[in-house]
Amino acid sequence: MKTVLFTLNASYIHKSPALRYLGNALKRSGFEIATVEFSVKERRLRVLERLMEEQGEIYCFSCYIWNIEQMLQTAEKLKKLRPDVTVIFGGPEVSYEEETYPESHPYIDFIVAGEGEESLPALCLKIREKGREAALREGRFIRSLPYAGFAEEGIPYAPSDLTSSSVIYYESARGCPYSCSYCLSAAEKGIRSKTAERVLDELLQFERGQGVRVIKFLDRTFNFDRKRARQILSGLLSEAYTGHYHFEICAELLEEEDFAILDRFPAGKIQFEAGVQSTNPATLAAIGRSGDVKRCIENIGRVRKAGNIHVHADLIAGLPLEDLQSFSRSFDEVYRCCDMLQLGFLKLLKGTPLSREAERYGIVCSGTPPYEVLKTDVLSFEDLLLLHRVSDLLDRVSNSGRFTYTLRGVIGKVESPFAFFSALAEQIGPLDSLSQLKLFSLLHEKLLDQALLPPEELTGRMRLDYYIAETGSCPAFLSGGGELTVPPVLRSLAIGKADGRVIPSAAEVHRFSFDPRSYYLVDRKQHFCLRMTEEELIGKG
Repeated sequence: MKTVLFTLNASYIHKSPALRYLGNALKRSGFEIATVEFSVKERRLRVLERLMEEQGEIYCFSCYIWNIEQMLQTAEKLKKLRPDVTVIFGGPEVSYEEETYPESHPYIDFIVAGEGEESLPALCLKIREKGREAALREGRFIRSLPYAGFAEEGIPYAPSDLTSSSVIYYESARGCPYSCSYCLSAAEKGIRSKTAERVLDELLQFERGQGVRVIKFLDRTFNFDRKRARQILSGLLSEAYTGHYHFEICAELLEEEDFAILDRFPAGKIQFEAGVQSTNPATLAAIGRSGDVKRCIENIGRVRKAGNIHVHADLIAGLPLEDLQSFSRSFDEVYRCCDMLQLGFLKLLKGTPLSREAERYGIVCSGTPPYEVLKTDVLSFEDLLLLHRVSDLLDRVSNSGRFTYTLRGVIGKVESPFAFFSALAEQIGPLDSLSQLKLFSLLHEKLLDQALLPPEELTGRMRLDYYIAETGSCPAFLSGGGELTVPPVLRSLAIGKADGRVIPSAAEVHRFSFDPRSYYLVDRKQHFCLRMTEEELIGKG
């Protein structure tokens, strides 16, 4: 009996670990399996064509907030074309539905809720041995227990996966010690984790894959067990591990022993993401988020200051009891301590405690995925529109890294980063169709009006950012009245991101780690390098 495992990933570079875990479990039960995955941007007729080509007898759909609408539409069409197939839905987006959900969606035969490594093979065996109709009579909604064998499970990927993908997702633990009411982790209890020794051994398998460069840990809180986290991080210091590793951490758990390990990492080898979400004590209490937020921010700042680990911090707009003034304070406190501030918006996910308490806080969300907040009792729809504009501008100007030296000079002059970005967002307007050159021009104009820096220094810093991030000739508005401060002989040069090596060609300018102390100018024709200081490049030397 051929079983087809299918999902639509959020991006074409992703490989779904869920499909591969389930596929391995089905193989152990003697099933022939086929894996079909596309990105959500794939043409829908092509997706349906591919599913039909497999000629499976059972089709399993892995559902998330980003793909559920397309999954429902695809399943309905597949069932019309092949009424004989069995359609099984699973994944977090359907695991918390009512048990009547299959009845209201007649093209879905079964729903497997929760982790499916044991329950999905059991259901498929029942269908194979008793037939679909008999299995339907025993129940269409199957609730799974947490997979007990996870800690002993190897990596789910086949060797071909490790040569065809530059980004791989990896689980070393399932579950979370915290119970934040907006998160699905609050619906689960307990943590199952692999030993540090097993994790390091499995990570070496990714190193053998020629294509894998980035390994992103799916663990909700990587350092929940401090001793285990230290063992893994200490192991990654070995030269045998050459990839780029991404972890979600609880920053307040970092201690002196952790910093001693982190200080030894070369720049660019690991990256941290720390969920702060809010610095308002009342908001944190309302969502059941315990801990020392002051220590969290201090530790994030300490990691960033060391300069060898890129650290992201997250805030969520729309949480209980957080109005615009409170959110602006959270923004200001977090922005200055991290390399990248990711501004997200509350999503009222099914199955979370907050979804049952929404009325208490006046939270109104969209009724369709991704169930994003529209307003709360203290945050209006207009407030959220402003925050969306701030988020867009933050991504284009700050998080993109394209205005590093402009912001380095400007932000130190402002009292409130949030007030700075929100005022700019209002002045510049929608960014959807704004070219990068136009954004440089508008930003230059608005920052000149604010007079936070002398005009010559502002223009010099923006010119430096333009050289680093963009291609083509420097625009006239950044040339200082038609003449660049950079000597004329260097006008045709591009700025490379130096790591101490001579850059062989301008095509490789952007491949190197960034040295904030000096730059290498590369002649596009003659391929020579000239080192210059920041002051020389922005016209102060």
